[in-house]
Amino acid sequence: MMKLPVRVRRRILPIIVIVFMTIPALAQREVFVIARPTANGLTIQTTLGIYDCVALRDGVLGVEFRTGDAAIADTSVAMITGQRPDHPFIQRGEGIFAGPDWEIKISPSPFSMTASYRRQFETVYEGFFNKDGYMGFGFSVRKEKFITGGGMRALPLNIKGKRLQLENRPKYAYGFPAENLNYSIPLFMTGSGYAIYFDNTAKGYADIGKKKKGRLELGSRGGRMAFAIIAGQNLSEITGRFVNLTGFQPLPPIWTFGHLQSRMAYETQAQTDSIANATRAAGFPLDAMIIDLYWFGDTLFNTMGNLDWYQPNWPDPRRMIRDFRHDGIKTILITEPYIVKGSANFEEAIRQGIVGNDRNGNPFVLEKFYFGPGLILDITSQKAREWMWNKYDTLKKQGVAGWWVDLAEPEYHPDSIYYEGGRSEIIHNAYGHLWDKMLYDNYRQHYPHERLFNLNRSGFAGSQRFGVLPWTGDVERSWSGLRAQIPIMLNMGLCGVGYIHSDAGGFALGTKDEELYTRWLQFSTFTPVFRPHGSGIPSEPIFFSQPTQDIVKTFMRLRYALLPYNYSLAYENSLYGRPLVNPFVRRQVFHHPMIVAQMIKNHIHDYLHAVGPGIFDKGHKFLITADTRVGGV
Repeated sequence: MMKLPVRVRRRILPIIVIVFMTIPALAQREVFVIARPTANGLTIQTTLGIYDCVALRDGVLGVEFRTGDAAIADTSVAMITGQRPDHPFIQRGEGIFAGPDWEIKISPSPFSMTASYRRQFETVYEGFFNKDGYMGFGFSVRKEKFITGGGMRALPLNIKGKRLQLENRPKYAYGFPAENLNYSIPLFMTGSGYAIYFDNTAKGYADIGKKKKGRLELGSRGGRMAFAIIAGQNLSEITGRFVNLTGFQPLPPIWTFGHLQSRMAYETQAQTDSIANATRAAGFPLDAMIIDLYWFGDTLFNTMGNLDWYQPNWPDPRRMIRDFRHDGIKTILITEPYIVKGSANFEEAIRQGIVGNDRNGNPFVLEKFYFGPGLILDITSQKAREWMWNKYDTLKKQGVAGWWVDLAEPEYHPDSIYYEGGRSEIIHNAYGHLWDKMLYDNYRQHYPHERLFNLNRSGFAGSQRFGVLPWTGDVERSWSGLRAQIPIMLNMGLCGVGYIHSDAGGFALGTKDEELYTRWLQFSTFTPVFRPHGSGIPSEPIFFSQPTQDIVKTFMRLRYALLPYNYSLAYENSLYGRPLVNPFVRRQVFHHPMIVAQMIKNHIHDYLHAVGPGIFDKGHKFLITADTRVGGV
């Protein structure tokens, strides 16, 4: 046990009490009081609270902060409670505590601690803060030249010097750069062999040396106060340990790696049938038709939440689904967490008490929601989850093969919505994550032998263990939008989310650009999911010129030829957490990249004559390369 000398404590503690009582601005100065080794960790008490330090996994040190003496329940939605390594700490000197792998050095005033794993690096923690409506942790990163992470960010991989919002938030028609997008993951990797994960789902921020050079500050509006330090000799090992901590992605259905066709939106059954038939007749392989908003209404407004077929335009959906299935085409439907006025389920949702409320316990009506004033489902409520699953199961029994969960950031989510699990600003980043969990848990219970297909553009750390297949949101149909996809996919893969992909061809605004469409679909050929999708302009290749169709068709066939390779990568991802799309960094820290493979090198000449010159021309900003030394993305 380490503690300050009695004479020092007698002098300091009364001063601390006076500071707390008379000068609130100085109350955040944190001073060490005492440290006690426990059976499997170390408890540190300071003037601001108590830290419980525990080895969570091999190479992972968890630190949880609390302001009271009583132990608190583990409320993490991201980290998996599992078998923890035997890691007792013993005192080895003044302020030094060590175990088999981790060593912690404590500086008393102001309090800080330095953690190291097998003496490979040093992580300097600078203490807890509570200021300006935010609380969180500070770290010294003065020695770091490279920091990456944070989830879905269309930024260069080195984000040192940035201040990022930790808030899942859509951005319509974004391009490069875009700092804050739909899927935030508060994991930050350094070039010194460690990462820091902030285990908090509330709206918050990460200041990576912007406000104060050399300081990483992770703040939130409240909620769980915990972080983890993750060691690794390279980015690959850090990612693997983070996925081991938060959960491995199960294998998706094998048809996930095929051609999944989508647009905003197929408006009728007849239109959907005709486009699917024309696609196959033109010689394009097709594994799924993804049906957007109009399956439950004939307008964008005041229909969301119907969760049933709009019969005038979809007179026999069972027959359509059956015919598609006969041709090897799966049917996927969009759903959202909102139930708007005018929809069939608005009044029922209120009666059932399954939506978010205001502070008085009345349903919180989102008056400014784009699709019409409405309610949002309380995903933290067991009753609400059961109600929503029944809607899914009814459609599944009709033959629907997969799901597209949209707007689950949630897209419009003001503060002070009260859920069973807490206020909206506290659970915000976990909303899509909990939706993914609801689908995954019910599939395991009711359809244990079937793999879940779940597109969702939002989530949190660990959502991969629920089988999520996220896309990168409403990207602009532009070269800037295409450029944004590369760092997003690389960063998300490093953060454990392997199946990140884009609306191939671009989603929003822009014009019909044959060259851009061709290049984007070529690029998407080598991404985890191939899904053309867009609004305003047809996204299906059959609506482009014959030369464009010929090139796209060739690359689609190449994608199908690569299925054994891509499926092997998926298997490795499910076992080890390795990304499917990998960055090229010094010393080739990842095992092998998805986009540059010996298979492509061996067979690329078979495709060159079909696609013509220029596709792999180094004079262009090429998307793939057959030479692993070059560094194609």
